[in-house]
Amino acid sequence: MKIHKEAAISFRCANGFLDIEVEDNGKGFSEEVGRRLYEQGYSIKGEGRGVGLYPVWRSAERLGGSVSYRSEIGRGTEFHVRIPYPGQKEEPK
Repeated sequence: MKIHKEAAISFRCANGFLDIEVEDNGKGFSEEVGRRLYEQGYSIKGEGRGVGLYPVWRSAERLGGSVSYRSEIGRGTEFHVRIPYPGQKEEPK
């Protein structure tokens, strides 16, 4: 039986923030894994596989933003990155 995997990414800029959402319909992960997600070098894919989410978390924090997630085993995961983004300034009247 072949499993159809899907992923989606969306961007929204409003109220001085850039919101980035990434979601998939993968396996999801446990709360235990969630507690370690932002550790430098941690990856659920095994030793030497990827850099994990540490660089994303660290970059967002340095910019005054945040990273959060929601995951359910067997249903997938959603990540939300929010960073300050002033956007375009209003035109003078």
